[in-house]
Amino acid sequence: MKKHNKTKQVHVSKTASVRNSTSAKGAALFAYADESLMRWGLLLILIGTPMIIDPRLSSIELGKAALMWVITCGCLLIWSIKTSINGKIMILKTPIDTPFYAFLLSCILSTCFSLIPHMSIIGEYKRHEGLLTLLNYAALCYICANLVRETALMKKGMMFIVCVGAIAAVCGILQPFGIDLSRWGSGGIPISFFGNQNYAGGYMAMVIFLGIGLLFEDKRNTCDLTATKKDENSECLRIFKEKGQTILVGIGSILMYVCLIITKNRGGFLGLLVGLMIFIILNRAEIWKKRKITAIYGLIFLLTTAGLCLHEKTSPLPKLIGTIHIVQSQGKEKIEAAGTFANRIQIWITTLHIIKNNPIFGIGPDALRMAATKYETLKFIHAEGGYNVLIDKAHNEILDIAATRGIVGISVYLWVLVSFFIFAMRLWKEMKYPDKWIISACIAAIVSYLIQNEVGFGVIPTSALFWILTGSIVGIGVKTIGDGSHVVKINHLVRIVLPIVSIILCVIIIRYSYLACIADVYYKNALALSQRQDTDQAIYMYEKALKYNPHEEFYYGEMLSAYSVISERSRDSLNMLINRAEAAVKANPHHAYYYNILSSAYGKAFVVYGDTSARKKAIDACNRALELKPLFGDPHNNLAAIFVHENKYKEAMNEINKAINIYPENAEYHRILGELQIQQGLKMDGVASLEKAVKYDPCMVGVWTSLGKFYFEAGSLSKAVEMMKQAVLLAPDNPRYHGDLGSVYFKQNKFDNAASEFSIALKLSPNDTYFKQMLLLCRQR
Repeated sequence: MKKHNKTKQVHVSKTASVRNSTSAKGAALFAYADESLMRWGLLLILIGTPMIIDPRLSSIELGKAALMWVITCGCLLIWSIKTSINGKIMILKTPIDTPFYAFLLSCILSTCFSLIPHMSIIGEYKRHEGLLTLLNYAALCYICANLVRETALMKKGMMFIVCVGAIAAVCGILQPFGIDLSRWGSGGIPISFFGNQNYAGGYMAMVIFLGIGLLFEDKRNTCDLTATKKDENSECLRIFKEKGQTILVGIGSILMYVCLIITKNRGGFLGLLVGLMIFIILNRAEIWKKRKITAIYGLIFLLTTAGLCLHEKTSPLPKLIGTIHIVQSQGKEKIEAAGTFANRIQIWITTLHIIKNNPIFGIGPDALRMAATKYETLKFIHAEGGYNVLIDKAHNEILDIAATRGIVGISVYLWVLVSFFIFAMRLWKEMKYPDKWIISACIAAIVSYLIQNEVGFGVIPTSALFWILTGSIVGIGVKTIGDGSHVVKINHLVRIVLPIVSIILCVIIIRYSYLACIADVYYKNALALSQRQDTDQAIYMYEKALKYNPHEEFYYGEMLSAYSVISERSRDSLNMLINRAEAAVKANPHHAYYYNILSSAYGKAFVVYGDTSARKKAIDACNRALELKPLFGDPHNNLAAIFVHENKYKEAMNEINKAINIYPENAEYHRILGELQIQQGLKMDGVASLEKAVKYDPCMVGVWTSLGKFYFEAGSLSKAVEMMKQAVLLAPDNPRYHGDLGSVYFKQNKFDNAASEFSIALKLSPNDTYFKQMLLLCRQR
């Protein structure tokens, strides 16, 4: 019996041992598989975010963001399953941990206190830099810190990135010549796969350094003479392969530099210059040793620069020089900012006002557009050419973070950067060449990103690359400087809950990404239908877009414009506009334009249909619009229409004058003011206002006829002829304008000219008795 029990115990022990061995092998196999899958996921993000472009979408960034969200969630799911199987989690210990987590906490808090929380979670349309994306960047950084622990792996990633950059550069270079590989419709502008030439230039200014780092990395140039014939062939083959890679990297780097130049991106040039200085300072001794090859590289880039700058179409010099100009002020010359750089200064002033009034946690990630309208300056409005331009980015990362995430957010962000660069320099000192070239190139690329963002802003491809490079350097640093990680065991409940939560998160993200992309396809189709003036079908498409993505308040803007067109048909159509405008202000109660459209709709209900209950609603909506955007002309115009209906002409003219003070070149405002002034007996003032209207918009045919009639009645027949000729030129098929011009000629006794105009008028309107009588009189004379 004892022998039997002993045998049984041995059998159980062996069975348990086999099970443990199988479990260990399975865990090891999954550990290898999960790291490979996550590395491939990172590679797909590095390739996909710069190159993916779906012409069916209205927003290029949406496709890139959706790809990044989904792949990152997949990586987190794999990590959660691995953690659940192992029953433990490895936590890295680095100098940037505390500021990094503090930064994430500040982002979450600023989202909680956001003007529009749902916008701060998902992000502004066409930007998608909300909390979801910020957490995504953090996850990418953490994943890279755990997976990228060797420079050899980092070098492979850099090779892929340089290849992607070269392909994107080719696309950008060909676009000015009418060849658009992106199929987006570049219009001859070198936007590559990024949708904007500045985004393309910013990406090139980062990736160039990765190419430079690979070019400078040491390589063996001769075969090992002591090796056997077989080993020698293998070694020479390896060297041949490396030389081929060097040539490809060199060509790719030149292509990216050419693309950067033709994008004429000032931020990219600045980032390239500062990053290059950092790279040279870090490696000055080694660069001097390689001074011959450095001189060759420098000569190639110098000749490329000279060749492109000599060609008018590709030269960035006019734009760079146009950043400033010399003006005369009180008999003295002074230098002032010009062009878009002058606009940047006005944006920075606006952003400083936002920071002053929202100092702690800011207004929420990616919510700048909703707050900026309250603090816009007249200089900005006039410089941009109209009050319809919205500020959705500060074009300065420090100011942008301070405004959207508060002083707390910018403080911890700077803390992250300082801690990272201290850690990166410690790593650089510990490394040896050729690995130092790789680390130096990554540091220079990161610096380039940060510098260019002080006059611009990051987008999904550049920001993802920034955080991946940052995490990779941290991961290599942890292994090189010292293993600062420790293992924490997790209980069974967490092991069960963690993958379940990850699966739910993946489902939510995939579902949202899919629905958002479907909605954007409908939105783009609606825009095309609106341009073709197929308004009813366009509205159907807008509604479909909002059905799939009801929280994208940006879609309401164009949809309300379409509803405004059909609101002229009937009271029911006007009610539809009112209902959708109410939904728009509910979706975004900080949008001045939606309140303006709502005020216009209520005003029409009061003026056209006599709905007295709509009067107060119209005025309240106008006041709310002006509260959100004080420098807004249209609400004043809406108020003027209400006052005109009530015969309060003085109040109406006062409102129109306020609108003109905001936007003095708006032809419609001058037209309305001129008609009011003439109606009130201020004929000369009215004529002056009408003349300003046609000065700013020469296509206002009705104003030309009004001026012609005024000059005709005043006896200034030559001026009347001049005005009426403009009307006829703009509307040659309108018989009334030909008749009016014929009447002026008749008054001037130019009967042949008058007869000609009345004849044309009769051809267009054969049954008009006045034209017949006047034509008969002309022939009798």
